[in-house]
Amino acid sequence: MMKSTSRVVIVFAHESNMLNLMEEVVKQNVTGLQWMASEAWSAAKVLHTPSYMPFLAGTLGIAIRRGEVPGLRDFLLTLRPDNETLGSQDSTLVKQFWENVFQCQSIMCTRLYMPWHMPFRTC
Repeated sequence: MMKSTSRVVIVFAHESNMLNLMEEVVKQNVTGLQWMASEAWSAAKVLHTPSYMPFLAGTLGIAIRRGEVPGLRDFLLTLRPDNETLGSQDSTLVKQFWENVFQCQSIMCTRLYMPWHMPFRTC
């Protein structure tokens, strides 16, 4: 960052990732930048500290307008975690989606992480 001629930094990240970045910015004393923030970290209280404010003062936060995607709900409800055509990353995402939406836990997760305890119903 010190060698860059750019004066604007656009960061779309979760606040936890931004904390790591800001630690490095403070450590290297990188000043004079205009920050553009995704909604995920623009309002994060953990970044509103006296040590970060000299670097982040004047940050512009971007919030994406909520919109409806026709057919998305129906598509998401057709996904099943036991679909063998899904790749491993897709399968993990679908399992997490099901566990969240249906308040259940997949048998695989229950057996791997909590074989003695089942606080949720099984998906």
